[in-house]
Amino acid sequence: MSVSIEIGVWHETENREFTHCPSYYAADSETLRVKIGNYPLRVTFEGGYIIPMPYWLLCGIDTDRIDGRLYNGFGGVNYSSTELPHEPVCYTIQMYRYQLPDLVKDGRVTLKSGFEWLLDKIPWENPNAPKTWEDVEKLK
Repeated sequence: MSVSIEIGVWHETENREFTHCPSYYAADSETLRVKIGNYPLRVTFEGGYIIPMPYWLLCGIDTDRIDGRLYNGFGGVNYSSTELPHEPVCYTIQMYRYQLPDLVKDGRVTLKSGFEWLLDKIPWENPNAPKTWEDVEKLK
């Protein structure tokens, strides 16, 4: 079982460009330009633990694709490429939960009220943290 809950806001303060691989094939690439704005930050609670454990932080950021290419062929055989269209795309940033305190400290993230327990090194020891899946459902 996996539950995703909005815990705060990601602040994107500059138009930056970065190159990223849009697939699992290393030769594929696209260059994205990030749009300034505030974006919902979500945390996922993964099942398989006795106590629900917040694990991943996920944030979808609006970007413009300004360059990109997908390659096909294997080992140089039938090698060709397809140019990706220049268009708006959503880039999903995935981070570990333990990075959250640094993101808050740097001003990149603002937490919603009631989610401060996520900043603890061992969050499930905090009395405000959910202890059962019913507690997690109440956070929604």
